[in-house]
This record gives sequence, structure tokens and C-alpha cells, in this order.
Amino acid sequence: GFGVDRVGARATAVVSGLVGGTALSAVPAALSIEDPAVPFSALIILWSTAVAAQAPALQALAQRLAPPGGEAEALALPRAAGDGVYIVVPYLLGLVVDAGAPRG
Repeated sequence: GFGVDRVGARATAVVSGLVGGTALSAVPAALSIEDPAVPFSALIILWSTAVAAQAPALQALAQRLAPPGGEAEALALPRAAGDGVYIVVPYLLGLVVDAGAPRG
């Protein structure tokens, strides 16, 4: 909300996406150092803050770009897609892990 009100939905979505993606991409480097607890925690906090800023920005952008009369669908579709990811991805991850597990 705050970023959308100050600089706009598109700018907030882009900046928070870049910050979140960079923080998440840096996690393996943080885990490879001697004492990874503090850098790892800082990167996860940075990533989660960016994701929290991006969610309302994407909703505002979807509503603004929706055709007249399609605002409800524009708001519901990203939410439904996110809910679907939470249902499907754990199942797919389990299949990948099972496929790579040693047989014995």
C-alpha cells in the first residue's frame, strides 16, 4: 500500500520484484560462508519485505490495467493462481524428491 501510494503500482512492483529476486538469489552465497545465520536471516527478511510490498502493487496494477467491467476478474485471477501454486507445487516437489531418492 505505502509504495503504491507514493510512487505508483508499476514502480513498486518492479522494484520490489528486483529486490526480492536479488535477495533470494543471494541466499546460496550467504549459506556458503563460515557463520551464515545473520546474513541468511537478513536476506530472508529482505525478501519477505519485498514480497509483502509487491502483493498490493500487483493487485493495484491488475485493477488499473483491467478492461472496464473486468475489474473483479483481474483481482480474482492472481489470487486463484497463487492458491493453485500452493496446492500443486508441494505435490510436484514430492514427485521430484521421490524420483531422485535411492531405491533400496
